Amino acid sequence: MDTPVPCGICDGCRQSASLRHPNLKILFPTPKPKEASEASAAEYYTDAQQKKIDDLMAQKAEDLYTPLRISGGQEIYIEHIRALRREFCLTSFSGAWRVVLVSQADRLRAQAANAFLKLLEEPPKGVVFLLTTDRETKVLPTIVSRCQQLRFAPLPSSLIAEELIQRHQLTPENANAAARLSGGSWRKAHEWVDADPTARMQKVVEVFRIILKFDPGEIDELTDKLTTAAAINDLGVILSLMTAWLRDVQRYDADPVRHVDLEHDQTLVRFARFCEGRDFARAIEEIESARLLIERRVQPPLVMQRLLMRIRHILFDRSRATA
Repeated sequence: MDTPVPCGICDGCRQSASLRHPNLKILFPTPKPKEASEASAAEYYTDAQQKKIDDLMAQKAEDLYTPLRISGGQEIYIEHIRALRREFCLTSFSGAWRVVLVSQADRLRAQAANAFLKLLEEPPKGVVFLLTTDRETKVLPTIVSRCQQLRFAPLPSSLIAEELIQRHQLTPENANAAARLSGGSWRKAHEWVDADPTARMQKVVEVFRIILKFDPGEIDELTDKLTTAAAINDLGVILSLMTAWLRDVQRYDADPVRHVDLEHDQTLVRFARFCEGRDFARAIEEIESARLLIERRVQPPLVMQRLLMRIRHILFDRSRATA
């Protein structure tokens, strides 16, 4: 029986809670299917790949904050969209709504994005598409234009810090650092529970110091250090932290009175004043673009060398007019 609020006990509610409802389909970046033809199923993975996907979905059902990330999963491929279209063709509308959740819609490969666009232009009856992304500019504009956008405000850093202290007994210093790095996301904050966000952030600040000094030898040494075989798996985290720190700088630069809570970080304050009025948004976009390239293993040393030069040009080149 339809009710305004899920009852939590019927078969439909239990299936939805375990992410196994037949009318719920979740697409997210996974390894490329073993075969890619019009007749093959998108889920045609090796046994090992399928086990990883099943295990991840089980973890997601247990904890909905679990990120949908899997080894080798960089993009959403056209094979997934083709399988989705075939599924719609083979099943008729029975009156029950079907939901397709596309997680990380910015990872739709070009062919997949165009194929998905056709679905949006001629949507099957009784289907609701939900697309999520934290990088809207990377989503095909024609897809964005056909969606009703809902934006979720980030959680206050103070609230996240309080929860981390109460639930996980973090020190106030680490709780505040994790809250800042989370960008208002509880899931991202939770990822720092077993880490040392304060120490990691100090390493990121050192990266910016080296860029500012712009000693060619140090730049080369930093690039080599960040892209060694031992360090490459951690590079994505470093880049994410660079983005988080620059966003704090950007906020303080835009309105120091409103973000007075950041003044306890004197390094951040000095950095913001030194780079007053610079194009922080552009620098952040460069870092995010580099992070995507690194995830795809596009020659990390060259990507990082270019990124460091771009940040230097955008933030520290005093010969440029203020943006």
